[in-house]
Amino acid sequence: MPYKTYEHDTVDDADLTLNTIIDLIVEGSWDWNAETGYVVRSPGWYRMLGYPVGTLLADVFTWEEIIHPDEYPQVMLHIEQYIRGQSDTYHIEYRCKKSDGSYLWIEDRAQAVTRNEEGIVTRLMGAHHDIHARKVAEQALQTQMRLLQEGNKTLEKLLAHKAKELEGKNNQLQAQVVNVERLSHTDVLTQIANREKVNIELAKEVARSQRYSHPLSLIFFDINHFKRINDTHGHNAGDEVLVVLAKTIAANLQSIDCLARWGGDEFLILLPCSDLEQASNVALKLRAVIGATRFVNDIDLSCSFGVVEYQTGETMDALFQRADQSMYQDKAKFNKA
Repeated sequence: MPYKTYEHDTVDDADLTLNTIIDLIVEGSWDWNAETGYVVRSPGWYRMLGYPVGTLLADVFTWEEIIHPDEYPQVMLHIEQYIRGQSDTYHIEYRCKKSDGSYLWIEDRAQAVTRNEEGIVTRLMGAHHDIHARKVAEQALQTQMRLLQEGNKTLEKLLAHKAKELEGKNNQLQAQVVNVERLSHTDVLTQIANREKVNIELAKEVARSQRYSHPLSLIFFDINHFKRINDTHGHNAGDEVLVVLAKTIAANLQSIDCLARWGGDEFLILLPCSDLEQASNVALKLRAVIGATRFVNDIDLSCSFGVVEYQTGETMDALFQRADQSMYQDKAKFNKA
């Protein structure tokens, strides 16, 4: 029989002891519930990564976004295999982005708390352990051993100098790559995501939807009689309408949603974790917001919306086709009105 450190008379007393212990633990613990989609993280998790306690969204997306890109595919494969019962152990090392933009090496261990009838994990608890000092020491030791084996201190200094030069050039190159990528994924006029970017994001969200059994919806919309606006008020006014519309829509979406210009006056919105009913409510809200917005030359603007929910196994072409059909059904109602 295990030794009893504590015996409490009430649940409140037990909760107080547990939460105090969790708050004192330096490393970070976490608790993911697949049925609700929520992730509970300890204060130590936030402090370890330098974030104010409780400031990040309590979902798996927050965790995925801070994983270093080099380790992301390996981590996703590892957790998928464990969740689906293809692996008996969840234990992996990778880097997480801190609040200052730097990366921290952590050791991630977890254990399934509950599984469904198919053996899929429905609740997973784990802990992130700071192993950065050990990793840095290991890397430094490997470098030093190599230099000692070469037996040439002059070469060591030369290599250090060259490494510093190379690091500076790599940083400059990385900054250029990031800037080029941003420009290539941004619509020049509206400064929101372009068609190429939203296709990338859609593929990522479809994978997440399948991985975590989360709903995913899409809203496809365009401006009614946009050609008439250009013909009547000029193309500069038409461009201004597109810019104001993009800013207005973006201001009324959640941070995890993705707004993109599909082309011309057509726009696309990805809504992760939103089912068809929720996405339809978003479309109704946006329709009202657009109607209440003042555009250049007091143009009375309206849009037609197509709302669909992703179906497991559906191709992207089929999804877009359903969204397009849904939008034109809405446009047909507008033209009859």
